[in-house]
Amino acid sequence: MSRLLELTIKPFVPFVRHIWRRLPVALRQTRPARRIGTFFYDHYARGTYRDQTHFTWFLRNIPELRLLTEVVSAHPRGQPLRIASIGCSVGAELYSTLWLLRRYHPWLQVVARGIDTSAKVIEVARNGVYRLRTPSPQGGTLELNGAKVLTTVPNALSDIMDMTSEGEFRIKDWIREGVSWTVADATDPGLAAMIGPQDVVIVCNVLGPMDDAIAEACLRSLVKLIVPGGTLVLDGIDLDLKSRVTQSLGLKPVTRYLEEIHTADPTKGDWPWTRWAHEPIDHERADWEYRYATVFAVPVGARA
Repeated sequence: MSRLLELTIKPFVPFVRHIWRRLPVALRQTRPARRIGTFFYDHYARGTYRDQTHFTWFLRNIPELRLLTEVVSAHPRGQPLRIASIGCSVGAELYSTLWLLRRYHPWLQVVARGIDTSAKVIEVARNGVYRLRTPSPQGGTLELNGAKVLTTVPNALSDIMDMTSEGEFRIKDWIREGVSWTVADATDPGLAAMIGPQDVVIVCNVLGPMDDAIAEACLRSLVKLIVPGGTLVLDGIDLDLKSRVTQSLGLKPVTRYLEEIHTADPTKGDWPWTRWAHEPIDHERADWEYRYATVFAVPVGARA
């Protein structure tokens, strides 16, 4: 029945989308409009474009990175802070995290690992060299408003990278220190034995394109990597699934900067017409903290 409904509404999508995009923002945020948007998202956009990509860029979500920096500041001194970036692509997200941590918490002994199924992007990440006019899997970058950029925060680039004589951008050695890169599948049950326990696991924009059943099993498995008291960074996943699974696992959402984090990524607009777009925050939902938070604490005794 659902498939039949999707086929029935599909011819009307261009017309409704045209009208929607011309509505005042205040009107789109009313409850009746949200219900209409949710209907079209669930029956049109949610199942589209379920393909993994390596599209990424540096400092993609500054408020999220700031929150993570605050959370790990309580990590015991003298103990390594183990971080795993799952679906790391060409390394931009992990290098961004390391830059901020080492800049503001130089006393932290960070041991970081990037993991991706693609040997090609892992090699790019390991080399730490990026170019403006290159496809994403080869170290390319974001195209925003018709321009190729490495980040939406260009004044930070000189602290993260050096420009080579060939016009390439290379991650600075003090950021690369202690990082390893592994070709592995996030859904592999043997991943825990391969990389060991972690204090922080970053899982952003990799579970959304998966089938829901596979994404749920993968998420439950990845949470097992995190030690009690550790942190999960989770974004780019179906919100119904995220809310249900994080609650069932006993995770605790960290809601500082939630609104800033939710709107920080310029590529996640155009809800409800794009699958990976961020749904507007609805504080009247009983599960809103689990649904919209991207940083979760793993308490002692969390259920696996």
